[in-house]
Amino acid sequence: MTAIVSIKHPDPQFESQTKVKLNESEVQTYVQQVVGEVFSTFLEENPAAAKAIISKMSYICPCPATRRVKPATMVIPKICP
Repeated sequence: MTAIVSIKHPDPQFESQTKVKLNESEVQTYVQQVVGEVFSTFLEENPAAAKAIISKMSYICPCPATRRVKPATMVIPKICP
């Protein structure tokens, strides 16, 4: 999954001159926490969407963790590296 997140930061530090990726660990941690909480809530409130996402992950991701997950169990595995 890919998402574009827009934030306002008073003094942003980027990885390179092209400003492709923000290089702020504290911002990254905060964004991961907020997005994770909101996404978890979405999945809990929309079980059909959660099942569809899990079933697609098992086809896309070759890692053993996603192959073991059955869509009916509603357990969300970590994304493969």
